[in-house]
Amino acid sequence: MLTNQVAIVTGASRGIGKAIAFQLAEQGAKLALVGSSQEVYETEKELKEKGFSYVKAFQVDVANEQQMQKMVTRTSAGSPLL
Repeated sequence: MLTNQVAIVTGASRGIGKAIAFQLAEQGAKLALVGSSQEVYETEKELKEKGFSYVKAFQVDVANEQQMQKMVTRTSAGSPLL
């Protein structure tokens, strides 16, 4: 089980990334979902509708270091995600 562990899932808008997000949520992980499109917010909504409350979506370009750093900061200790 991954209870109290935080996972950052890139590509969480669709496909393999989305499937991984659901698997990690089922194992108890808290999730930071990363996607380049607004579809990532749909994944967040779907997970929350299934009862997984520790989920936060971020629309981020993973090639943009500043955007990635901001997302990591928001998922680290002291953030509402934890």
